[in-house]
Amino acid sequence: MKKLEKEDYTEHLKSINKRLILFYELVLQGNKELVEDLALKIRILYMRKSGTEPLLKTIQYLFNFRFEVWVRETPEEELKRKGLEHLIESMSFSYYNEIMFWLESGNNKVEIIEAFNRPESLKIGEFSYSAKELIELVADKLGGAHIDPKLNERALIPQSPKIQFEGFNMYEYFILKTTKQTIEINKLILEYILENKQSEYIEIN
Repeated sequence: MKKLEKEDYTEHLKSINKRLILFYELVLQGNKELVEDLALKIRILYMRKSGTEPLLKTIQYLFNFRFEVWVRETPEEELKRKGLEHLIESMSFSYYNEIMFWLESGNNKVEIIEAFNRPESLKIGEFSYSAKELIELVADKLGGAHIDPKLNERALIPQSPKIQFEGFNMYEYFILKTTKQTIEINKLILEYILENKQSEYIEIN
């Protein structure tokens, strides 16, 4: 079996990004069935699956850099980071969907896979969902890889037609926002790899 080289991983990233751009535009034009394909591509980039590390993690390792993005911490997370846990019980908290702000603003910068794995990215009523969970549900259970007939209420709520943004249910909307941000992130990473172009999000190890 051929050992993959840096160039192979770079070409893989370029190929995935081309598909993300194409599928993203097609979904906006009404081809919502491609949302599952977006979820599958996003999973390759951000999530460990069947013993294979996330592609973006491998790329960072091979090219010796960290890609750090802004996150909007909950008040609870910020207090813990600052060593002020004793104040937590006196406060109430809400959740932040921070992926759309990764390249804009936040109160802490973290490595991109760590940012993706943050525990809460979406809250609907009593239910909270991580980005990882939302992508898994679409990629694995809602038609990306197969359809799971035993989905519970929690898994079904984000695809309710009663909860829509810009004509999309919450699964579709979340994946579109994540895709849009990911396309820009891939662009910055490829510019660094291929052109040595720096950005504020690249930290050289």
